[in-house]
Amino acid sequence: MSRRAVGNIREVRPGVWRVEVALGTHPVTGKRHRPSIVVRGSERDAETALARLLLHGGRIPESELTLGDYLQHMYLPHVEARVRARTADGYRSKLEHHVIPVLGQIPLPALSPFQLDRWLAGVKGSPRTRLHAYRVLSAALNQAVKWRLVESNPMRAVEPPTVRQSRPDVLTAKEANAYLDAFAGHELEPLIVLALAAGLRRSELAGLRWSDVDFQAGTVTITRGLHERAGKVLEEAPKSATSARTVALPEWALAVLAPRRGIGPIVTEGGAPIRPNRISALYEARVASSQLRRIPLRNLRHTHACLLLDAGVDLYTVSRRLGHSTVAVTEAHYIRPSQDADRAAAGAWSRVTHSGQL
Repeated sequence: MSRRAVGNIREVRPGVWRVEVALGTHPVTGKRHRPSIVVRGSERDAETALARLLLHGGRIPESELTLGDYLQHMYLPHVEARVRARTADGYRSKLEHHVIPVLGQIPLPALSPFQLDRWLAGVKGSPRTRLHAYRVLSAALNQAVKWRLVESNPMRAVEPPTVRQSRPDVLTAKEANAYLDAFAGHELEPLIVLALAAGLRRSELAGLRWSDVDFQAGTVTITRGLHERAGKVLEEAPKSATSARTVALPEWALAVLAPRRGIGPIVTEGGAPIRPNRISALYEARVASSQLRRIPLRNLRHTHACLLLDAGVDLYTVSRRLGHSTVAVTEAHYIRPSQDADRAAAGAWSRVTHSGQL
């Protein structure tokens, strides 16, 4: 490893180097500002890149700007100052894993639709993974257009991956009752009840306090969520205006929660709110030991939505309960013709035609 007073070079793997400079505290985020780039080649290539970074105060001149430089030094700091930490982490992960290693050395103005099309075809993973990578890079290039670093977004000429929408794997009503029975008396019981009865996200469950449950009104109010990032638990406001909501609870859920009613977080661990990842670990262990048909914890929320829709509850009400930003989001995720509904439609058509009303 070669070191400098305000920068360093680290070989990540043979022929791949991470070059980093220390610029003190970021003026917007207040965090340590350590711009870095990934360089492929020899150690001398990495040292040249370090010298260039130091010369320009951690920012590459626009005339020499590569896609990797732009993403790491301009776009990601811009995103991190404007979105939730977890969202920014997702952007960084996709760009550093899928984009920068392949396209990072290409000059930003020279990036072509053909290069992007070949890159997209080579992204490993499911069609949904490729679609997410496509969207994140497209958003980054749109920002480059706004900053007048490029004249147009070459991603617009690239066909996005096709993802077949399918209804999430959810529980039947009978299976949902089996889950409630399996978690009866378990430390997670209140959270499983609220996931199934109100369709809450894991972060929302982790952030709940007993003061959020109004037993007289029969509601639960979501005003915060807990997320884990780099080993730390962060409390954040709901992800959107519609995510901050009050949801009515059924009588059976209130009856289960009432005997456990207390002060502070609904579920604690060592006196502190339970960590989101700990919720998942305890959930998986209980499901396995109870020999239940496993679905991911997040799919309890999906189960809530699907059972309501199957019971005839209107789409708008379900969307409001889930805290979706628009009804279109709910429709895209959950509305699929069921076999029962399809048979009912065929029966109705049969009655119309046989009665001579056609």
